[in-house]
Amino acid sequence: MFSVAWAGEQISKNWFHVAREYTEKWHHQQQIRKATDKPGILTKELFYPFIDTLLLGLPYAYRNTFAATGTIIQVDISSEIGGSWFLEKTQTAWKISHHSYDNIKARLV
Repeated sequence: MFSVAWAGEQISKNWFHVAREYTEKWHHQQQIRKATDKPGILTKELFYPFIDTLLLGLPYAYRNTFAATGTIIQVDISSEIGGSWFLEKTQTAWKISHHSYDNIKARLV
């Protein structure tokens, strides 16, 4: 019923809509905590789903970026609550995954 437009979708599955809602609530919660001088919610349990959802928008953000098929970009959130994601250029589009690759062309940290 609702789309996640920043990920390039006109129609999204319900789980993705719920995940998008989570990212908005998480972000607003951080803003409120910062404004009121309260501790943030940077925990693996709460931050990881937030960043994991946001990175689902990378293939759409890279849609006009030229690269040879098979190009891999590794994205690292370098903290104990982060992780690694891999953006791969296929013949038709970019795709994001947690699958590790050996032939990394670029690394974003």
